[in-house]
Amino acid sequence: MGNCGIKIVGRSRKLRINYRTTEETRRFATSVLENIAVDDLDGGEDSISGYRSLMHGEDPRILPFASLSDEVSEVAAKIRQLIDVGEAMQNIWVTARTKRLRDQFAQQLQQHGLDTWVLEQQNDNRNTPGIRLATMHRVKGLEFRYVFIVGVNEGVIPLNAATSGTEDPVEARQRDLNERALLHVAATRAIKGLFISYAGSPSPYLTHQPGGPSNPQRHAATGVRPHPGGNRP
Repeated sequence: MGNCGIKIVGRSRKLRINYRTTEETRRFATSVLENIAVDDLDGGEDSISGYRSLMHGEDPRILPFASLSDEVSEVAAKIRQLIDVGEAMQNIWVTARTKRLRDQFAQQLQQHGLDTWVLEQQNDNRNTPGIRLATMHRVKGLEFRYVFIVGVNEGVIPLNAATSGTEDPVEARQRDLNERALLHVAATRAIKGLFISYAGSPSPYLTHQPGGPSNPQRHAATGVRPHPGGNRP
């Protein structure tokens, strides 16, 4: 912010208490940015350590699948379970990295008998029924009780088209940080429950972070673990 003529050094305080999401979800979201320096908006770098949430809940669930159809079927089943225990459809959000993947899920969830409403640029009208679907770019500033981040696959998150095409290490680092930030922000939209799913090869942001598919020995330390598709919502 100093570059904009706004001097906040010595006059600002970092808010390190999260009132929106659970500590368990915050840990997962933070793990996506682990060991990544973040611009502090005043010419320096900020650390993500020291932040915490006051609420607690279930651990985020990482759901691996062999195919997209299996992924959609299980996501639909878990959404149906939430609805059956009284959760309003408007409180459930499915997000994907691309519009194409978002629209695939919208169409196939409808085939499973679920009403859907795709959020483009319009505001979220709570009187409109349906499971909410949006891209990860669209959900900034929104929050939902239950969030499903789908298609967290290799080549999708980070998106190849968004990270390739540069030999500049500074630009490559920034592009990678942008993709990590998208996943981080999407995860922190969840108030009560967070589900992360992929079909085939998982995103390196899952396998290279605590609690990811290739790090079972670290699940106990982080409280995040892969969970096979099951009947528990």
